[in-house]
Amino acid sequence: MLKWRTIRINKLNVNTGPCSQFNFALNGATWVGTDSEPLQELYQRVCIAACFDSQERQNAPRCHKKTRVTICGSLTGWRRDPSSQDLVRWITGWAGVGKSAIAQTIAYECSMDAQLAASFFFYCASQDRNSLKAFVATIAFQLSVRVPGAREFIISLLLRDKTIFEKSFQGQWQALVVDVLLYLHRQGVSQPMLIIVDGIDECISEEEQRTLLSTLLSSSRELCPSFKFLVSSRPENHLRTMFEEFFEEVEVKNRNTIELTEEDGGDIELFLQSSLQAIHDDYDQYGERALQTQSWPGEDKINQLVKRASGQFIYASVVVDFVRNYNGNPNVPLEEVLKPHSNSLKELDHLYTIVMGKILKSTPKKHRRLLHHLMVCILLDVVYTYRPDLPFFCPKELNTEVVKTLLRNLYPVVDLSGIFRHRTFCQFLIRPSVPHPFSITSRHISVVTSYALQSLSTKRCSGRVKALSLMCLLHSTPTPELIFRLTKLPRDTFDTDVPFVASTQQHLWRNTGISKCLLSWITVDVSAHDLRV
Repeated sequence: MLKWRTIRINKLNVNTGPCSQFNFALNGATWVGTDSEPLQELYQRVCIAACFDSQERQNAPRCHKKTRVTICGSLTGWRRDPSSQDLVRWITGWAGVGKSAIAQTIAYECSMDAQLAASFFFYCASQDRNSLKAFVATIAFQLSVRVPGAREFIISLLLRDKTIFEKSFQGQWQALVVDVLLYLHRQGVSQPMLIIVDGIDECISEEEQRTLLSTLLSSSRELCPSFKFLVSSRPENHLRTMFEEFFEEVEVKNRNTIELTEEDGGDIELFLQSSLQAIHDDYDQYGERALQTQSWPGEDKINQLVKRASGQFIYASVVVDFVRNYNGNPNVPLEEVLKPHSNSLKELDHLYTIVMGKILKSTPKKHRRLLHHLMVCILLDVVYTYRPDLPFFCPKELNTEVVKTLLRNLYPVVDLSGIFRHRTFCQFLIRPSVPHPFSITSRHISVVTSYALQSLSTKRCSGRVKALSLMCLLHSTPTPELIFRLTKLPRDTFDTDVPFVASTQQHLWRNTGISKCLLSWITVDVSAHDLRV
C-alpha cells in the first residue's frame, strides 16, 4: 500500500509524495515513517492519563514543602544509589494518608533528575486506569521516550513480533519491559532509573492486582540495581502477604516498607499552618477587610483540625480547598467545619457533607438537579473537559458553560477536568456510612443510562461512548423506560471492544424478559467485579 512520507532535512519538511516503504540514507536527514509505525501501534494502546505529568493529573497533589521530609529523603537516597540491591519499595497506608502525593512528588523529582523510567497511577473510577489493559503499553512507551537506547530496541521487537499484544500480561511485560531493561544494562546504561506504580488496589479486579504485583516482584529478581520499582497501595491482606513474603525472601524485610499511619499528625499540622496562613495573607491583601487577627486561625483551631484529620492528609486538603474556594471571609467556612456535631458520620464524611451543603446552596435552583446528574456522570467516568462524551449522557441544559460553572463550584472535591479528587469522596457518594442527600444509587445511574440509550438510538456514537453506555446499563436498575429503550436498539449496538464490567444489578436484568441478544451484552461474572471505589 502506498503511503505519504516526510523527509526532514535541516529543519525543512520536504513532502516526497506517495512512495513505497524503502529505507533512505541521506546525509543530515532523518527518515520519518517506517520506524515510527510500530511506536504508533504501541501508542494507540497507551493510557496517557495514567502518567504522572498527564493533563488529567495536572492538579494532582504533591507533598507540601517541609512535610514528608524524612520519607522523601529516604526514597531519594535509595533511588539514586546504583549499587543498592533493594529494588522494590512499598508505600502503604489506608485511604487519605498521602500515598499518591508521595508517589507524585518522587515522580516529579525523578523527572527533574532524568531518572524516571515510567509511571502509572491507577484510579478506580476511570475506565482507562482501573485495569491492566493499558499497563504494559503505557510503561513501554514511556521507556521509549525517557530512556536512551530503549526506543530502537522496542521498535525492532515490534517489527519482529507482530503478535506481541496478543500474548499474556506476563509475556508482554517480559518482552516490552524486562527484556528492554536487560538490553539497556548490557549496553552499559548505569544511570539509576525508577518505575513508579501507584494505587495497585485501585485496579478493580483482585486477580489482576495479584497478577501485576507477582509480575513486578518476580521481574525485579532479573534486573540490575540501576532499575528500581516504587509501589504504593492500601494494606489489603493479599497485597501485604505478597510483599512480606517477597521481602523475607530477599532478606530486606523492614526498611523496604514505608507504612503511613494515622499518628502522622506533625506533617498535617505543618501543612495546615502554611496553607491557611497563605489564605490569610491573600485575603488580608485583596479582601474587603482584613481578618481580625494576624495569627489566624490560631493554634487551638489548628489542633482541632489535626485531631479531626486522624492522620488523613485528604481531610486537611479538603478543608484548605473548601476555605480557599469560599467567596468571602475565610473564617466563615472554617468555623462551619469546626462546629461541634453529634451525628454518627466519620469526620471525613461529615466534612464532605458540609462541603456539599455549601456547594448546593451556592448553586442556582435551576441547576441543582443538573449538579447531581453531573456527579453521577463523573462517577461513571464520562466527564472530561477535553473529551466530547458528556452530551451523550446528559440533558441539553447541561451544556459546556453550565458544566464549567458547576465544576468550579465543586472544586474542593472535583478536579476542574472532571475527576473526583480522592477515592474517599467516591465512597461517600455510593457507600455512605449514614444516608445523606448526595448519595448516588442505581436509580440515579438509570437516569444517566436513559440519556445514553436515547443517544445510541438517534446519534452516531464512538466505541468509547458505547462502552460507557454498557457500563452505565450494568449498574442501573432495570426500569420500564430502560427496558423499552433497549428493545429499540439495533442488535449490533454493542458489537464493540468494551471493557469488562459487571454489577450486582445483573440478576435484576435477567428477570426482565428482554431478548437473549440483549442479555448477552450483560452476561458477565458478577463474583469477579463490581463498581468498587
